[in-house]
Parts: sequence; structure tokens; C-alpha cells
Amino acid sequence: MAITPFYRHPDTVAAHPEIISKIAPFSALIISVILVILFLVRYYVLEAFLIRRLYGSTYTNLSAVNQRGFINHHIAGATKILILFVAAYPFVKVIIGNSSFHTPYHLGSQVTMGDIFIVAAQMLVGMYVFELLYRIKLSPVAVLHHVGTIIIGQTAIAISLEPLREPDADIEFMLCTIWGVFDIISEFFPHVAIVLYRVYPQRHRFLSRVFLLSSLADRI
Repeated sequence: MAITPFYRHPDTVAAHPEIISKIAPFSALIISVILVILFLVRYYVLEAFLIRRLYGSTYTNLSAVNQRGFINHHIAGATKILILFVAAYPFVKVIIGNSSFHTPYHLGSQVTMGDIFIVAAQMLVGMYVFELLYRIKLSPVAVLHHVGTIIIGQTAIAISLEPLREPDADIEFMLCTIWGVFDIISEFFPHVAIVLYRVYPQRHRFLSRVFLLSSLADRI
């Protein structure tokens, strides 16, 4: 059975309704594994030795609130880079090319484009859940943004599990993915800016340029 790209979806789904990925029903397991990995990296790598070794007194002189924020910026930034690295290829192939969610990730692979999308989406959601639980102090805007992203992302996956009832679920998931890409890119630069602010607090001219670039990236 030939699979058509997602933008030809309505006719395809009417005849052969399929979920985005065969691992979508296991989303709870996927996000649980991601949260465990984030905990292990935070507790046994970053807090145990790596952050102190890299930054020394720059980190140890921070308050407990700022130490958690500093570590979270590293985790969030690294996670977003990993998501972009993993999901960039299927994103381009499905959005621009002729691939669908059910196209193999590479020739002969049992992993599909949809599988990668599901894992990437759960990585983003897991990162925001981790931040809500780990950071001591969050702005109301950050809370609303993170909670909204979590609910929207999980809802997009949930409704895709019933393609007969939600025939446009894959298109809605794709729209959420497009928004997620812009969110990841725009939110990455503030992580870098805050880390540089903690490392070079006296370099005011340099920091002003960094925060200017960060604000421009957010506006774009």
C-alpha cells in the first residue's frame, strides 16, 4: 500500500486511517524514560561534578535558586539541540519532500519518520515538565508557556490515536510540530544568554549585544 505525503491526507485517511506512529500509544512510557534520563544527567553528571569542574566558583557562588536555574539552562539548551539534530531530517522530508509519517527513517529501517516525531515531541514535553518540577522560581509567563506547550503537545498525540474520529489529526500534529520548531529555535538563545550572563557578569557591552541578539531571535 503506497503511503502519500501528509498534505494529501484527507483522501488517504478516508480509505486507510492510520495513527502517526506505532509507538504513539506508548507515549507515557517514552516520557517516563525521558524524565528518568534528565534526572540521571542532572543528579549524577551535572550536579555531581561536571558543572563545578567547568565553572568553578562562578557556579558555587550562586544562590541555590540561581544554581538550579543555571543547571536547567544547560539541560534545556542541550535537549533542544538534540531535538533539532534528531528531528531536522524527518521534518524537512515530511514538510518539504514527499515522505509521510510512515516512511522509513532511512532505507531498510523499521523506524519511521512518525516514530522520530513522537520521540522528539516527548523530549520537548519532558524537558518542560522537568523545568516546572526542578526550578525553584519561575515567572508566570514561563509557567503559562510550559503548561500550554505540555497540554498542546500531548493533546496532539492523543487525538492522533483515533484517526477515524479525528481525520485531520496528522495535519494538526504537523502544525504543532512547525510551531515547536520555532519555539525551540527562539527559546534556545535565551539559555545561552543567561549562561553567559552568569559567567561574564562584568562584561556589560558584550552582554548587551548577547541579550539584543537573543531578543531579536525571540521576536523573529
